Amino acid sequence: MAFWLILPATVYILLRLRIKAGRAGRPLRVWTRALVHLGWTASVAYLLFMLLFGFHYGRLPLAELHQLSVKERSAHELGKLTRLLAVNASAAREHIQEYSQDVMKLQQGVNGTLNSGYLGFQALASAYPEFSIPRRRAKGVMASRWWSYTNISGMFFPFFMEANVNIAMPHSAIPSTTMHELAHTIGFARENEAEFAGFLAGIAHPHPDFVYSAWLNAYIYASNALLRVDAVAFWEASAQLSEGVRRDLDARREFWSQFQGPVAEASVRINDAYLRSNMQVDGIRSYGAVVDLLLAYFEDELQHFTDPEATS
Repeated sequence: MAFWLILPATVYILLRLRIKAGRAGRPLRVWTRALVHLGWTASVAYLLFMLLFGFHYGRLPLAELHQLSVKERSAHELGKLTRLLAVNASAAREHIQEYSQDVMKLQQGVNGTLNSGYLGFQALASAYPEFSIPRRRAKGVMASRWWSYTNISGMFFPFFMEANVNIAMPHSAIPSTTMHELAHTIGFARENEAEFAGFLAGIAHPHPDFVYSAWLNAYIYASNALLRVDAVAFWEASAQLSEGVRRDLDARREFWSQFQGPVAEASVRINDAYLRSNMQVDGIRSYGAVVDLLLAYFEDELQHFTDPEATS
């Protein structure tokens, strides 16, 4: 709610300043004082941000905490990972309900999904205390349809510890986004780590919607990375997808294609600058670094993974 007050509040303040400057005998002094006040406000806001959340960017990396071997990997390994994710996503899709359009429908509804994301983290917490989370719900953004023009699926607001989710998206994207934003609330500040933590909590979740969404989102990240280095391997991996998964992916593409434009481009640049300012030197490319964590996590399993088609 607070996010949507920023723009009208800014417009109101600027109008007030313009009126005051017009009435004053020394308008330059009015604007100078306003800039000083803005500087102080921004400084205090930044200090609060660092105290409430920003310091998490300097915490011990998740890979070191779990002794994951993050290193350069071959395209062959990436291809095997992508096929593994495709197989698991397709298997998980069998437990999903559908709309009449044959795409995923959340069994708990949107509100039920936002309310129950924390259960996945609680399922991990007994073995991994850093995933401990209280009963906490994510919040659906009221104006999600308009928000989609920014190409943002979710946003963590640190001043109120809010995990905000775009609820206009196809249902297949909502559980995984919920887990990503909830991961931020327990201190996983880096985007790749929040995505990876959300994935682990998603596949550990007791509800099949979260399990499927986690596998599907991981497949999307891995397949996008694979397409850039080996198009043939990409198509081989995509051949493992079930028809249901393909319909869900098509629904996502169709949804986001409606919102491409200058607002989305500006949003990407702003997000990139924010990430760089918080020690994520790859900027928006750090979202792709989750693939490195997935490769490390599944390293042993990939050595023994064989495509179902290869054994048939």
